[in-house]
Amino acid sequence: MTTHIIEVARVTPAAGSDSVPHSLKIPLTFFDLPWLLFSPVKRVFFFRHTESTREHFHSFILPKLKLSLSLVLRNYHPLAGRITWDPNEPKPSIVVSPNDAVLVTIAETKADFFLLSGYGQRPLSELYNLLPELPVSDDSATVLSLQITLFPNNGFSIGVVTHHAVLDGKTSSTFIKAWAHVCKQHLENNGTSSLPEILSPSYDRSLINRVTGVDEEMIAMLRSLKGDATNSSRSLTPFPAKKLGDDVFGTVAGSTRLKVYESDFGWGRPVKVDIVSIDQGEAIAMAERREQSGGVEIGLCLKKTEMDIVLSIFNNGLQN
Repeated sequence: MTTHIIEVARVTPAAGSDSVPHSLKIPLTFFDLPWLLFSPVKRVFFFRHTESTREHFHSFILPKLKLSLSLVLRNYHPLAGRITWDPNEPKPSIVVSPNDAVLVTIAETKADFFLLSGYGQRPLSELYNLLPELPVSDDSATVLSLQITLFPNNGFSIGVVTHHAVLDGKTSSTFIKAWAHVCKQHLENNGTSSLPEILSPSYDRSLINRVTGVDEEMIAMLRSLKGDATNSSRSLTPFPAKKLGDDVFGTVAGSTRLKVYESDFGWGRPVKVDIVSIDQGEAIAMAERREQSGGVEIGLCLKKTEMDIVLSIFNNGLQN
């Protein structure tokens, strides 16, 4: 089903706060560096909202989402930036310059909201229509891209694409919950954009116990994996997922501890959250059960014939 792109908006961190620097540079640590090899993480949040007519969406819902995003970026300022590797620096850094922004794609689709936000088999291509591009090149890698897609009269989705070297699952989920928190506060006419400590990020790198030489060894390993015999490449382009092999991928994406279903922007909790990028490396998605405490949601991405076999084995196992 075709998705119609309405606009690509630039959302900058809100002005009027001393906490928002004009420019920022945060070097990656040895914890971050291995993730330069990995493709972006892609997640879709589905929100059911029967009043989401075109008029209501564009006059009320969308402005609230943009405003709250701008406000929360005061605290999450690095997400408006990009990863670069200065020729005079030993390793890449997150760099934010004045007027940098998060790109937010605004779209509309006629796709079946209930099919895509359900728990049955869904076409991967239709989920990808709900996700934006995350520009990555040899010398620059965008940190975050968003897409807000309207399903007229049924709801909307928020597609989140993140660079794994900057946002792991915990950070990404916390950012979405912080954005939702600010949005809900404004819907309730609270007017404040303050965040509770649990949703506030820390950029204090002194908390990391640095070990001499680890960064250099990590960079040498990355270059070796990319086949750089000269040990001089500064390319930020990730590996295709399949190249890394099943010993690296074939893992679990997400966790029941991330509490992704707590992301309430003011129109209720998401009815479904999917990690779409599990298709890139034969991973399995995991999240807490939306409706049941202690439950687990498992996501798979397989060819139709393979999925039918897996479901048959699974169902037979339950019956026996």
